[in-house]
Amino acid sequence: MYPRFVIDLTEVAKIAIPSFIAFYVLWRQLIRNRQMQAEGTFFSLLNSIRSLVANTEGSITQAKSDAYSMYPDNKGKGVEYFSKANNELQNRLMKALGDKMVNLAISANEKDAKGVSEIHQMAKDTYNDFFRDHIAELAHYYRFTFNAITFVDTHPDIPKRKKEQYIKFIQSQMSDSELQLLYYNGIGQHGKKYYDLIEKYNFLENITTSGNKGMIEFLENFYPKSSFRL
Repeated sequence: MYPRFVIDLTEVAKIAIPSFIAFYVLWRQLIRNRQMQAEGTFFSLLNSIRSLVANTEGSITQAKSDAYSMYPDNKGKGVEYFSKANNELQNRLMKALGDKMVNLAISANEKDAKGVSEIHQMAKDTYNDFFRDHIAELAHYYRFTFNAITFVDTHPDIPKRKKEQYIKFIQSQMSDSELQLLYYNGIGQHGKKYYDLIEKYNFLENITTSGNKGMIEFLENFYPKSSFRL
């Protein structure tokens, strides 16, 4: 006859429960360590972006206020460069689209879909030309900013709530001119992946438009999922 084994559940519990608690604490600590590591990397990327902005320097092409004829004017560095570059872009857009926007607004009470589509394409073409002229200054900035947003978006150890906070933090560090340039970059020739992230996180919700409010409002349906506080 085989011997009988009696399992004392109390004794098993004395061993299993502390082991489980120790494992759980270790597991939570591991997750926390990975989250802190991701957070450190994020803020390092953020600092690198601001450093990149501060050291960006390039020539600006400005428009004469009466004729919108383009001519080399001066250079800008840091936030000043982005401000002047954005002014140049707005001048180019106004030169290309100004009359058509007015005519379309006056010609019909309902939006002319074909006319709007034509204006949107002209806006894209105008931005693409602008970007080609500033590719040396802006391409690296766009790539670095995109990589920082992608890092947050895809990192498995950053909770969704934190992802949204970090993305908003990236946005809050940007000047209005940077946000306006990103607005057009998203619909530009090389901005498709950027566009998707802008829509996913409503990245440009706090964009301010100051002197070019009408232009942004007219083109705002470039981003149908985003809510702009114009």
